[in-house]
Amino acid sequence: MARPAPTASNRSSRSASGSSWSLRAGGPPSGIQVSAIIESLRWANGPYEEMVLSHLKDVERLPVDVQANIARRVDTCIKLAKAASDDALLARLATGAMEEQARAIGQGTNSTMDPRWAAPALAEAWCYAKISLSNGYLDRESAVAITTAIEAFASRRASA
Repeated sequence: MARPAPTASNRSSRSASGSSWSLRAGGPPSGIQVSAIIESLRWANGPYEEMVLSHLKDVERLPVDVQANIARRVDTCIKLAKAASDDALLARLATGAMEEQARAIGQGTNSTMDPRWAAPALAEAWCYAKISLSNGYLDRESAVAITTAIEAFASRRASA
């Protein structure tokens, strides 16, 4: 199911990971499929990249210890994904990250800057961008920009 192009009225409700649900909405709809999410990203090449990179810039403004916590969690996901070579594992990691975001919301997270939400959002975005490199869901330039930026953040901040 394709999503409409973002407008001024619906863009603000999109999460940094590109999902159409917000923290106030209570999480993703039940039964959501990774393939449906990835398919919906087809409209989002530019806007999706902008949302992810904007969220990452906001995370980089957090205190150093908070950034390090987020970076370590993202770095762990990246290392797990790089150890495997198939998109099925990336999709499972992305789904796990999305579920972790939903749990964080259920536990009272009300900010995209909360590490319980921010870390899995970045991990999810990285996984989707990596999947896009092999399947073309995002244009190559957007996928590379997302993965490169998140990897740089994770490697730079994880050791802080």
